[in-house]
Amino acid sequence: MSTNRPLRLPGRRLVLTKNKILESQKHTNSNMAAARWLSVSYNTYRKWAIFYGVFEQHLNQEGFGVKKGWSKPKIPMEEIFNGRKVRYTFKQFKTRLIDEGYLNEECSICNWNEERVTDGMICLTLDFIDGDSKNWAQDNIRFLCPNCYLSNNGFFHGSTKFCK
Repeated sequence: MSTNRPLRLPGRRLVLTKNKILESQKHTNSNMAAARWLSVSYNTYRKWAIFYGVFEQHLNQEGFGVKKGWSKPKIPMEEIFNGRKVRYTFKQFKTRLIDEGYLNEECSICNWNEERVTDGMICLTLDFIDGDSKNWAQDNIRFLCPNCYLSNNGFFHGSTKFCK
């Protein structure tokens, strides 16, 4: 039997002992994390912790030490330009290029930058000058409008690729 599992008594629901609650508080930073550590719902944990009078001593109002979200640190753009493999979609990479000021949100050939009336987006796509979509070097990337893309590459993907 696992040491951090609650007891199940016949005819009753889950019973958390005071020692199990104190043990979970010793290993965690907040009441929510203690409930996760015990593998019980927060409401069950709170009910038993209040019953034993140990709920208030483990509050974490500041949120220090509690993992929130699954965000990863951003990879520097210079490493991406130098060939580091990343799992970005073209839309994510396009947004980051614009937000960090590496490329202007306009066509690199004709400087077209008109917004769509419906949602205010500028329909551009990433184009790789040498044709290799795995080469994300800064001098190999440019934005093209649908007209310039068709005239330079000879085919057209469709409007969904441009207006993401």
